[in-house]
Amino acid sequence: MTSSHHAELVLSDEEKDLLRKEGIQLPSHLPLTREEEKILRSVRRRIRNKVGSCGSSLSFRLCDVHLFDIVYIIKKSKKLSTFKKWS
Repeated sequence: MTSSHHAELVLSDEEKDLLRKEGIQLPSHLPLTREEEKILRSVRRRIRNKVGSCGSSLSFRLCDVHLFDIVYIIKKSKKLSTFKKWS
């Protein structure tokens, strides 16, 4: 069986960038060796972790913003209630 019968290895732009930064070059067609599969799994795991951490930090920041809004509203309502008592 020649290499032309093997499926092409399709990588995302982010996977290509990470591999290029590390100086790793994978073949353009499957099958991959065990070592190449291990490298590819590692790259994909790092991308997943990066995406996951961005999502959690974003939701944390959104929670911070909402908390700030709630505190602001409470302070504003206390000032209004104090103002109403004096009038």
